[in-house]
Amino acid sequence: MSNTQKKITAWFILLDAKSKLLKNIEYKVTAVNNNNEEEYVVKGKTNSKGATYEFIKPVNTVLYLYIKTGTKDFEKVAKILLPQTKRSQLKIRARVSAILIDSKLKKYGNEAGSIKRKDHKIVKGDTLESIAKKYNTDITQLKILNPKIKNIHKIFAGDWLKVPMQIGDGGKESEDKSSPSVSKNPTAKKNKDNESKDSKQPWYKKTWDSIKDVTDKADAAIDKTEEVIKQSQQKIINGTLDVKEHVADASGKLHGTLFGDNTKPFKNNDTNNSSKTESSDSKSKSNEPQLDIKKEVGNNQKGNPAEQITYDSDTTVYHIYHDGHIERANRQAVGYAAFIYHDESGSKHFLGKTKYLKIPRYGGGGHIYLVNIGGDKKSNGIDDNNLSNIEKEKRLSKYRKGNIGYSIYMNSQQYQRYYLSGVAMATFLGALCKLGYDDISFNGASKVDGGPGPSSSHTNGKCIDVRYLRKDRKALEMILNNHSHDSQYDHDRNLKLVNTLYEFGWGKRKRPNDSIVKMLSVYFTNSQAGINKSYILPHCGPYKGHDNHLHLQGLVANIKDIDVIHKTSRSETGICSCNTDLTLEQLRKICTVRDKSTLESILPHLNKTLKNYKITTCLRKAHFIAQLAHESAEFKYNEEIGTTDAHYGGYKGRGYIQISLKGAYESYGKYVKVNFLGSNNVKMAQLPYSIDSAGWFWTKFKWKDLNELADKNDIICISAIVNGGFNGFDDRLKYFKRGVESLNLKSCKNLNSINLTHLTTFNFPDSMVTEMIGESFGWGLWHDPAKNKSGVTKSVVVAKEGYVHFIKLANKKGSFGKSEKRYGWTYDDAVNYAKQRVDKL
Repeated sequence: MSNTQKKITAWFILLDAKSKLLKNIEYKVTAVNNNNEEEYVVKGKTNSKGATYEFIKPVNTVLYLYIKTGTKDFEKVAKILLPQTKRSQLKIRARVSAILIDSKLKKYGNEAGSIKRKDHKIVKGDTLESIAKKYNTDITQLKILNPKIKNIHKIFAGDWLKVPMQIGDGGKESEDKSSPSVSKNPTAKKNKDNESKDSKQPWYKKTWDSIKDVTDKADAAIDKTEEVIKQSQQKIINGTLDVKEHVADASGKLHGTLFGDNTKPFKNNDTNNSSKTESSDSKSKSNEPQLDIKKEVGNNQKGNPAEQITYDSDTTVYHIYHDGHIERANRQAVGYAAFIYHDESGSKHFLGKTKYLKIPRYGGGGHIYLVNIGGDKKSNGIDDNNLSNIEKEKRLSKYRKGNIGYSIYMNSQQYQRYYLSGVAMATFLGALCKLGYDDISFNGASKVDGGPGPSSSHTNGKCIDVRYLRKDRKALEMILNNHSHDSQYDHDRNLKLVNTLYEFGWGKRKRPNDSIVKMLSVYFTNSQAGINKSYILPHCGPYKGHDNHLHLQGLVANIKDIDVIHKTSRSETGICSCNTDLTLEQLRKICTVRDKSTLESILPHLNKTLKNYKITTCLRKAHFIAQLAHESAEFKYNEEIGTTDAHYGGYKGRGYIQISLKGAYESYGKYVKVNFLGSNNVKMAQLPYSIDSAGWFWTKFKWKDLNELADKNDIICISAIVNGGFNGFDDRLKYFKRGVESLNLKSCKNLNSINLTHLTTFNFPDSMVTEMIGESFGWGLWHDPAKNKSGVTKSVVVAKEGYVHFIKLANKKGSFGKSEKRYGWTYDDAVNYAKQRVDKL
């Protein structure tokens, strides 16, 4: 079982800033599901040992801990990503501010309580659902605790079930005695007694205003907990995880202000006893890396959908793990290769996505697929990293997020050897991510045709040359047996380099005679590095000419092929569709009715239009294609049906976004320098103009640039501009939702501040259409059940919303602007009708 599938039994222990157990504190624990939404895991009150219920979740699950601070209020006090660990159980100690809890419990009159916990005996009428509800858990947890349950609909009276149980219980019938949530000091009690003489107001209300600033600071300190916990996940040592919360100072100040404590605020300086996650399993496995190849082909269908690795059919995804093993999803894909590094804490790092290049195998024997590490004819050492952000997205040569990352400087301008196999690329990038070095000098792999260049072994992307590392951390020349270079030789980092490359599979392949194909270097001495005898780096064999670079060969990747199909094709991989060509499969997922041959003929022109008019992000593509799909009935019609040119002064709607009227034909003609007037008007319905005109309309015509509205995810305003009203709005929304899934918008990094949970939810007040008086009236008309406007779901509430806003705009503007009528209504008639409908709706 891979780490991504492993499940851990875990629980929280609540402590205050002075490491005092917090008993009988009401809490809840939630987990983030596959839809990026929180769902309950367990809830209850902490027991006599400050413990929550146990729960079982996969590693890498994001968990939130909440505590109750009032009659109705829960406050988030911790966020944690369950770490990868060899152990099966994890106790997570979370420090929270007992002072804040106590003060707010007092404010709302809460008292500490206790709960009873025991195994459950099934009685007649019980169902798993009712039992789960009784013990604040779910059916899945009950099944995990009771593996004998084969059918959730068949349980038998008289049987016993294990239920989630708090740590520290003495037995099935044990019950915690009620105890205060925190100990109260004498000063606090005295102040409270004095204040009780005032019958009008409790003591704490009088002091609350005076300490508001302090409580705000304490709350801010609590908010910082999440960031502290994120950082703490990097500190997994001996099976423990530090989950410190630095709120001691703020808590002490608040305590003194509330209770008149003149003592100095408490500071926790005991670094040796900081909060930890402890393992109950003392056994540990060897960390020795796998030496033999593990090639398995299977279908990873175990576990919940949220745990499965997903991909789209055009992309091979290489999941590269910090321990050197790789999981390759969708091996058969021939379009793209994507690389994702999973670090020791379980975090994912999307290193990039690049096109596969299909070429004849160098030396004969079929075809191979290579990927470019990021070099081109302009690549020249350090200058190669001085790229625009857009260019960087196309390359795999640089990545950095915290301690995870690397920079590769290209040093192969002469021979252009930038091409590797997908597996070689994955193992190389994995080793670099684990090392974290920013001075990797890349001397080359294979040429674009799979050829070796000056070195005969560098064929078909299977070998790599890199320079040795220097103390000044510059990606410059380093010669091992040239003593003028001795002072710059960084022995420690070069050892780590070869050992980490070996861990990821380099220098491991066996020949038929059982000898090892090692990486290549040379014997050397370096007195300044303490190497006085002839020496060669580990896992390397000697070969003349390798004193200035390390030769990577003999790759045996620890790779497993997996094949999981998931309806949200890319959401687990972190891959979106920005700055890439639209694929036929993506288009077919949006336009599900249209035949494949039609879409194939459209696709090249569509991709060219997307690039030419900068419709390149996932969000822009989804909105653009949604409008075209509706206007053209999924690219079936390239001109308006059921009408003639005469209805539009000789120029009816043509093209896939239905360009109409002479002015628009003439303006587009000037833009592309083609005559569309008179009898030439039919050209507008012909490729490439039928699609290119849509891009022109999108960015150049009515609105200054509909890309701006797409970036704001404003489908209401976009539809109003494209249609002039809201005909087919529900249909446009349907296509947009398909685009969200097909293009994997939920993994897109270019959504700015758009909330993922509201990605396909649109509200009239949030739209820029509210600045448009005619369209605001139209929003009311189209949704009004009394009108026969088509294409939207009728709604009294939404119609009234449009009418009310229209009346507000009318009071300010006094007219429809340049138009005398909108949707057949004069301004005065529209205002009167809207007022009548508001009164009736």
